[in-house]
Amino acid sequence: MTVPAAATILIVEDEIQSRKLIETLLRPEGYLTCVAANGEDALALIAERPPDLILLDIMLPGMDGYQVARTLKANPATATIPIIMVTALLDRSARLAGLEAGAEEFLTKPVERAELWLRVRNLLRLKAYRDFLQDHAWQLEQQVQARTASLQTSESIFRQMAENIRDVFFLQDAGGQKMLYISPAFEEIWGRSCDSVYARSTSWTDAIHPQDRAVALEQYRQGMVTGKFTSIFRIVRPDGSIRNIEIRVFPVRDDAGS
Repeated sequence: MTVPAAATILIVEDEIQSRKLIETLLRPEGYLTCVAANGEDALALIAERPPDLILLDIMLPGMDGYQVARTLKANPATATIPIIMVTALLDRSARLAGLEAGAEEFLTKPVERAELWLRVRNLLRLKAYRDFLQDHAWQLEQQVQARTASLQTSESIFRQMAENIRDVFFLQDAGGQKMLYISPAFEEIWGRSCDSVYARSTSWTDAIHPQDRAVALEQYRQGMVTGKFTSIFRIVRPDGSIRNIEIRVFPVRDDAGS
C-alpha cells in the first residue's frame, strides 16, 4: 500500500513564519499544502475539501487546537483525518489533552525536518491502509446487498410459481429426513395439511393405497439413494376418495456438485 505523493496537508497555524517553514519542509516530498490562520477558517476549509492530514497548532486565536480536534473527531465525515498537533508546550498535560481531543501524533516547535517527514509519512500510510480497508468493506457490503436482493427476488419468483401451479411441488433434504418446502396444492390433492409433512417428512406416504404401498415405498427408498426416480401409485384421501399420483424426483445440486 503506497501513499499518494500528492496527498493534501492542511497547516493550521496563526504565525506566518511557522506556516511558511512547515510548507517549505513539506514541499520536497511532493505534498500539496493549504493553510488556515485559525480554527474557524480551518473547519470551513475542511468542510469544503477534506485534506488527507492536518498539522494543527494548539495555541490559536478563537478556537484552540483542542477544540478544533474535538470538533473534527466528533463528525463522522472528518473523524478519520489524522491530526498532528504542533506545539511549543512541552508539559505532559498538554500532550494528554491533545490525545484526549483526538490527535494521533505530536510535533514540538521548532519543527525538525526529519521528524516532520517521518510522522507525516507514517500517518498517511496508515490512513491509506484504513481507506483501502474501508473501501473494500464497502464493496463487499454492496455485493452482499446485491446478492441478498437477488436471492429475495429469486425466492419471491419461486414461491409465486410453486404456489400457483396445480401440481404438488416439494423440496426435501438429501437424506429425505426434512421437508424444506411443499406447495399448497398438496392440501388440495392429498386432503392433508402441509404442516403434517413439515412435522414428519415422510407422512405423505401414509396415504399410499395399501395395494401400491410396498412397490411405491421401495421405489422411493431406492430413489433416495440414486437421487432420481419416477413412480406411479394411488393415494386414499381422508374422505375415502382415491386419486392416481405420478411422482418424479430429481436432485438439485449446488455449485460444488453436492
